[in-house]
Amino acid sequence: MESVVKLDSKGRILIPASFRKKLGIGADTELVLMHGERDDEVRILPISDQAAAKCTVMLNNGPGNLTNVMEVLDMLNVGVLLSESRNLAGNGMSEWTFVLDTSKSKEQNDDIQSRLKSLDGVISAVFSKKES
Repeated sequence: MESVVKLDSKGRILIPASFRKKLGIGADTELVLMHGERDDEVRILPISDQAAAKCTVMLNNGPGNLTNVMEVLDMLNVGVLLSESRNLAGNGMSEWTFVLDTSKSKEQNDDIQSRLKSLDGVISAVFSKKES
């Protein structure tokens, strides 16, 4: 399925009804926009209603610390939609910020946050409302 769409004067696009129906999205559905595999591509991913959260985790730069975070998220059926990390120069820590899809998880954000904070190497884990 493909369609050609045009940006309006305010930078908006209209997603054709056939796409919206296939994706199960409607008015007020939040979407994640990200770069595609090529520089001239954009991917659009729908976020399930009330199922997305932004989380920032501070980690010591030890081996396996990020892997442990990912294993806990996987175990709790939490999907990572988008992530960004950066090293904090000079202090041996990294900051990892991501958008999570929690629609398939039975855990609340507070429970996920507690599980992440309990991991060795995790300094902090903070959930916040998704960005608009």
